[in-house]
Amino acid sequence: SNLKKKPKILYLSSGAVYGILKKGLKVNERQKISINSINNFSGYKKKYAKEKLIMEEKFKKLSKKGYKVSIARCFTFVGESILNYNYVIADIINSIRNKKKITLKNSQNVTRSYMHSKDMCRWLIKILKNSNTKCPIYNVGSDQQINLSKLAKILAKKYKNEITIKKNKVNRIDYYVPSITLAKKVLKLKITINLLDAINSVIVLK
Repeated sequence: SNLKKKPKILYLSSGAVYGILKKGLKVNERQKISINSINNFSGYKKKYAKEKLIMEEKFKKLSKKGYKVSIARCFTFVGESILNYNYVIADIINSIRNKKKITLKNSQNVTRSYMHSKDMCRWLIKILKNSNTKCPIYNVGSDQQINLSKLAKILAKKYKNEITIKKNKVNRIDYYVPSITLAKKVLKLKITINLLDAINSVIVLK
């Protein structure tokens, strides 16, 4: 068949394929991925990360057959649709929107970054357009990190909400932030909406 007529393909993978990240280490795409690191996850997360990794391999094989493919390893995002999901950030935002007390459990050692869904869409479209037979892989997310307890305190103060932060039972570090240098360098992509603006824009949604 004529290769020119083959569509460009973008596979949405996940930062979960890197396994549990070391605190303070923004993971980049050259990181060697090991099943051992994924095995450190428990429950559904382990299964999810393994499935994503298996699918990545299938899309890499497609690129070897002459298809133009890219893989986006997606991290954490914030936008209108997040309000319907069971994420800590969604709980915080919903509490503020409903003028309820913010209650956080086990969040002292949780570090996240949030890319606005508008930036996410811009990035994914550009990555798709640049798909090629080498199957490039890019992290997609924000590299502007914040501790979740700190974030909740900033927002509680700004919106005058009560807040309770319960002490950690487990002292496990939960760090999930990408390095996005590659996408910035190669595709000239940028974060146009910073972390607090991204979150505030969802809080004040009409």
